[in-house]
Order: sequence, then C-alpha cells, then structure tokens
Amino acid sequence: MITLNPAPPSKGTILLLCGGFSVEHEVSLNSARFVAQHIDATEYRIAVVIVGHDRQWIHVPYQAFLEGEHRGNPVYLRHHQGLTALAGEHICEPIHMVFPVIHGTGGEDGRIQGFLDHMNLPYVGNDVFASAACMDKIATKQILQANGLPVVPFLTLSRSDTIPTYAAACHDLQSHVLVIKPATSGSSVGISKVDQEKDYDEMVKRAFMYANRILIERAMTGAEVECAILGNGCAVASGVGEIVVHNADKMYSYEAKYLDPQEKQANVHVTAVTIDAATQERVRALALRAFHAMTCSGLARIDFFVTSEGVFINELNTMPGFTAISLYSQLWQKEGLSPKALIERLLYYAQERFDLNATLVHHYNQGHHKKDLAPGAPTC
Repeated sequence: MITLNPAPPSKGTILLLCGGFSVEHEVSLNSARFVAQHIDATEYRIAVVIVGHDRQWIHVPYQAFLEGEHRGNPVYLRHHQGLTALAGEHICEPIHMVFPVIHGTGGEDGRIQGFLDHMNLPYVGNDVFASAACMDKIATKQILQANGLPVVPFLTLSRSDTIPTYAAACHDLQSHVLVIKPATSGSSVGISKVDQEKDYDEMVKRAFMYANRILIERAMTGAEVECAILGNGCAVASGVGEIVVHNADKMYSYEAKYLDPQEKQANVHVTAVTIDAATQERVRALALRAFHAMTCSGLARIDFFVTSEGVFINELNTMPGFTAISLYSQLWQKEGLSPKALIERLLYYAQERFDLNATLVHHYNQGHHKKDLAPGAPTC
C-alpha cells in the first residue's frame, strides 16, 4: 500500500482530451472513457474533446461521451478574460487543467504538451522533453545507455541508410531471431518478429510505413514484465506485473493487447508469476532510475524483459493505456489505490509540476535578474 496523501488541486473544469490522428485513436477513446468514469464529477466539471483523424477538435457532452457518443460541435482553446477557455459556437468554458489521454503520435510525442505549455495550462503526464524522448525508442535507448541502464541490444536505421542484410543484422545482434519496430509508434503498431531471411526485407519496409527511423533488436527470450510509476521528483514504483504470451509469434502485439479480451493470445498478471522476489525488486529499482533518467513526471509504465542474461529495459510509456484491461491502473489497484484515487493523484501531480515551473525565471531584466526562490525543494 502506498502512503502518499496529497491534497487535491483547486476544483474547476478539467478538459479530457482524447482521440488523436494516430493509429491509436480508438484505444485513446477507450482509455478516456475509463478516465471519465472515474473522475469525481461531484468535485470537477468535465469537458470532453475528441481530436479527430482530421485534427479537428469536437466537444462531446460528458454524459453523452460516457454513453458512447462521439459526435459533437467544433471547439478550440483561446485566451478569454485572463483565462484559457474552451470556445465554440455554444460554449465558452474556462479550463483549469487538461488530462490528455491521447496515445501515440500527436499525443505522447510532446506536440500536445508544447501546445498546452504555450496556453499556460497544467496537464496530467510528462512534459515536452520527456514525452518526445520516450516516444522516440532510439533516443530512449541512447539516454538510458548513457545513464548506465541495461537496454535490449539494437541497431538503428533511417530511410537514407543502407539496410544491412539479414545475416549481418543477426551477426551484429548475436541472434537469428530479430524484432523490427518503428522508432516512434506505440501499442506495438508496426512491430514484427523475423526468424527467416525471406521475411526480413518486407518487415523492414513495413516498419518504415510508420516512421522514418526504425530499430532492429535482438528478440529476447524470457519474462515480459511491467512496472508502473507514479509521482514527480519523489515518485514511487508499483509492484511488478507480467505478460505471459502464448500466441504463435510470442509477441504482445496490438491484437493481443486490445482485440483479445478473452486473453487467448496472452495472459496479463497483476503479480509477476515467473520471476523471484529479488528480481522483482531489481525491476522496480531500474524502473525508478529509468523514470528519472528520462526526466519523467506524473506517470509512466516501464516495460522489461527478464532473461537468463539479466534484466533489460524495453521501453517507457508516458501515457499508458487506461482501458479496463490496461495494466497501469491494475497495478495501482493491487497496491490499494482505486481508479478514482489514482486519477486524483495524477491531477495533483500535474498541478504540483505546474506550480513548480511557475517559480522559474522565464526572462532576464538587466539589474533585476535575481528572483526570490520558492521554498526549499520538495523532499521525499
């Protein structure tokens, strides 16, 4: 049981932003509906906006969204009488905080975070840098390596590079089974496992359909585990969950994650079932180190492989799924934190980071460059 007891942020209107123009649009809607069901509607006003594939913002009434409605009226954010407001033909609602439940490109890559910073709004989740760096799997690996953290062995390719042969890639990665993935996609979109030369070129081309840079990784044999992180500078780690995959490819694919509610392809365990307690503690420690190395804040889910060679970080998810079957919220429920309480914590940490950033000096005036510092940095 975690023991954090933050006070809630100032009550007001929360903008629940979801959808997006990536291939994860539908996943985002499912996540947002789960969040909408567990925000305390007696304490906050909730405005739901779906970002369409055409990038248009559509306001959907809260209750209608809960009932599955996705149609509504066009809206936009504007500054209005000193506040940032959600505006449209039939609405002008001051917004006090944003919960951007948008997965993948346009949602987790720093773009929406930069826009919300520009609009001077607190928002749940990671800032521009952490979002962009974690979305880029190549940048993630390079930063983690620079901090002495173990990552899955990999090669990188851009469109202008000469593609190594299957034999050369296998030699460099010391494996005849390879995983080919786009550098900037989520939810396992565009990822393939290759163990035959005849499939290699086609899968490389497939990965390039989703990103301009790709990775070729050594396929890892072992346990696939996940750890949830919650907080800012004094973040805490959940217990360790495990994904036991038993489909033909032995991959936790998009289909296995979101299109297999009966868990015919994979079983999700809130408690790890194949690794011992000492290894679980190592996973938790590495998860926190990775979270801070990537300058994350608010939340993240860290994914690992545990093999006979050791523990390897696979990737960081800065806005993990919030569907009913997603492991992030399940891991915290295992720790005694209900979905409602979890969302309250996320709102608190968003406000905490916003308030801390407000104490920073953002411009220089000659002769007046000193600014009183805020009270001492928070301690754990």
